Amino acid sequence: MSKSGLKLTLSAFGDADVYGCILEGLPEGVKVNEEDVIEQLKRVVPGTSMEKLNFHFVSGVSNGMSVGTPILCQINVQQPHQDDEISPDYPRPSQPDYAYTMKFGSALPALRVGDNELMGRMGGGVAAEKWLFQKFGVDIIAFVSQIGSVSADMEDLEYETIARQDVVGTGAIHAPNARASKKLLPVIAAAREENDTVGGVITCVCRNLPEGWGEPVFESLEGSMAKMMFSMPHVKGFTIGSGLDSVKATGKTNNDMFTKRGNRLGTTSNNCGGVLGGVSNGETVYFTIAFAPNPRVNVPQTSTRYSGESAVIKPCGSERYDPCTVPKFVPVVESLAALVLADLALIADNNAHTARNTPASGARSQSRDAVLPYDDLQKKYEKEAKLREAFQTRLTKRVRDEARAVPKHYLYPGLVVGGILVGMYLGRRWFGSFASSSSGFGSYSSTLSGGSAFSF
Repeated sequence: MSKSGLKLTLSAFGDADVYGCILEGLPEGVKVNEEDVIEQLKRVVPGTSMEKLNFHFVSGVSNGMSVGTPILCQINVQQPHQDDEISPDYPRPSQPDYAYTMKFGSALPALRVGDNELMGRMGGGVAAEKWLFQKFGVDIIAFVSQIGSVSADMEDLEYETIARQDVVGTGAIHAPNARASKKLLPVIAAAREENDTVGGVITCVCRNLPEGWGEPVFESLEGSMAKMMFSMPHVKGFTIGSGLDSVKATGKTNNDMFTKRGNRLGTTSNNCGGVLGGVSNGETVYFTIAFAPNPRVNVPQTSTRYSGESAVIKPCGSERYDPCTVPKFVPVVESLAALVLADLALIADNNAHTARNTPASGARSQSRDAVLPYDDLQKKYEKEAKLREAFQTRLTKRVRDEARAVPKHYLYPGLVVGGILVGMYLGRRWFGSFASSSSGFGSYSSTLSGGSAFSF
């Protein structure tokens, strides 16, 4: 499948030099231009000029503004071809060659899941991020928090204050600050000396989300986000909030206690990562993505041909070699997160619109109630409770009164039938011979058996 989203859908295409996407469902009036996208693309491929990236909006954007129609983005990736690395004779280690050959009959479709394909999606992701910020003030900041076994110093890092410029200021490493950059860069340098590669972890922080984004069960916020993040190559893990560390905690220490914060409720901690039951709770959403090392190493590797013979794979060469691809996924994570959140925002807005136009469910719309102050919300629910109690009282009284009353449409037929029964009873009492005379019933019986006379 090359399509994601329900209300905001993105279809990706491309497999060689040209990549792109079609974004459908973005409202009109979103301020976005090609320079915004190119700035993010330059973070993916540092040192690349605007001319080399060659990105442009084909349709859907006019004079730096979305027009409400599907947005078609296209980028010509002028990078070394990867198809010459794919061999029909043998699969490359930890690459999808073998699986795709078994499924499609060729390993060439593996080009669809390469790094370049992600660049084609970023036009739609940047547009979605612009809409989120302009409409809701949502900020999305991603950074490298671990390289190999070395973690960045996160003790003094505040998710509520970190800015994207802090990450950009560290250069190509995309660390949260200069101190973390100095700690992580030596790990990459050591891998380069060995012509090897290392993986890492990216942390993404999403601030200013309102309550109510995400749908229970299958379209939960964390489930949708994990699905999107796993669409990137080399991703092996996804956690939200305290993640695997919550296993070491107890219920008492892991629970996020609610407290009043201004006109709404908030939590004293955020181990849940801003999501409860698949729905945003108004706290900062943060999650991590774990990346395996890039399998394209700069040393010879062994494999086995489909015929069963052994094979030796040549080094990838300095032009393609990258000791750590994790940092360049940072802007990609931001764009993909924006696509997920924008889709959930549109779903929530659609549900709120439906509730406002449906009297039976309008009173229960959480999306509508989320904007009310706490005191007004409490008064509203008390008023609704009184109305429900009054309605129940009236309904009970009506049922009781109707049960006591005799319906008119049963009265007159009942009188007629009763009169007939009373008449038959009195007739038998007054004219006993009618019931006991053997001659009457005898004559009737004989007539039925073949007699000619009928008399009482």
